[in-house]
Amino acid sequence: MQIDALRAVPPAAGSAIPRDPAAAVGAFEALVVERLLEPATRPLFGPTPFGGGTGSRMARELFAAELARQVAAAGGLGLAAALAPALAPEPGGGS
Repeated sequence: MQIDALRAVPPAAGSAIPRDPAAAVGAFEALVVERLLEPATRPLFGPTPFGGGTGSRMARELFAAELARQVAAAGGLGLAAALAPALAPEPGGGS
């Protein structure tokens, strides 16, 4: 599988886009896990614990993001392992 088009896209100035393929797929996996966990965390931060509103939404998003990072760091769903070979540099000097 070739992903040359993605390699040619320069990162935005000051962006935190990881250039290391392993870091990139790890960050992607954390994002996917976060999106999967976000609806599951809604009941935890409903109107009762924090009264709802912006603060509750922000706490829920931060909780889901940190939980996703921890899940991805512990092996995640296996997405990183499946995607890493596609982003690895080609043998023989490919970019």
